[in-house]
Amino acid sequence: MNLNLLQSRILQPISVLLTLMGLFILFSAFASFLGAGIIKLVSGVSFDNLASVEYWEKTPYGRWYMLSMQAISALGSFIGTFWCYRTLFEAQNKPPINTHNEKFISYFLIIFLVICLMPFSAFISELNQKIDFGVWIGVEFGVWVKQMELKLELLTKFLINFDSFPQFLFGILVIGVLPGIGEELLFRGILQRKLNETINFHVAIWLSAALFSAIHLQFLGFFPRMILGAMFGYLYYFSGDLKTAIFAHFVNNSFTLLLAYLYQTNIIKINIVEKLNISPFFAFIFLFISLSMFVFIYQKIWKKKMIN
Repeated sequence: MNLNLLQSRILQPISVLLTLMGLFILFSAFASFLGAGIIKLVSGVSFDNLASVEYWEKTPYGRWYMLSMQAISALGSFIGTFWCYRTLFEAQNKPPINTHNEKFISYFLIIFLVICLMPFSAFISELNQKIDFGVWIGVEFGVWVKQMELKLELLTKFLINFDSFPQFLFGILVIGVLPGIGEELLFRGILQRKLNETINFHVAIWLSAALFSAIHLQFLGFFPRMILGAMFGYLYYFSGDLKTAIFAHFVNNSFTLLLAYLYQTNIIKINIVEKLNISPFFAFIFLFISLSMFVFIYQKIWKKKMIN
């Protein structure tokens, strides 16, 4: 292999990663300051209490304020990074993000694919939580992982403990719609697509999925989130339409919120937020169903489209 070509295949992915990382840090900081400033101006909260779940729990409209900060963060960090990269590095000859437009039936089938994967993800999550990162990486890192997990778990439980149906709908927007759009634009629309230009598409998908999971800073849920990211990546790769990944991401997040809301309103008895104790047999049965659905969509729709 030509030395220059080899260097290009190695350096280009590294360059893309470093560039996106730098832009993401910049836009995340900007979005955090912007969100904090707006909420402080509107609510009168002190800077010390801006990130305090305990404070917002006792404050009227506290959940609305916290959800609003999450919305600003999603818009600024993920969508802002995507926009900046496309503007600075792909403005002259913007490569298409979508190479095909997906059929409606595919979105209908994707709903079942995503929901059927959830028991397996919950099973993997239970295994992931048993990993002692302090033993494998270092004591300090292990302590930090547990502290971060507790902090984010407290925040998540507060955000999705909705007071009303309108607040539930706002939660769907903030936790379902905006991350689905922003994270898929960045991780699949930019990162995976650029990596796939120089490396094997499987490697590009799983590397993007691993970084997608790591950016959430919840390492006790790293592996199930990486599996989800890989599913979004394969949907995008085989369909050629980023909207399939965005839709799958939206379904995953929003269906989880729906189950939480139905539990809070005493319509169902399953608390999706707590440990579910999924049996391996049950988990792998639903994994098989989900993979079968994926193969079905590929054989009936995507294979013909890729040939054409």
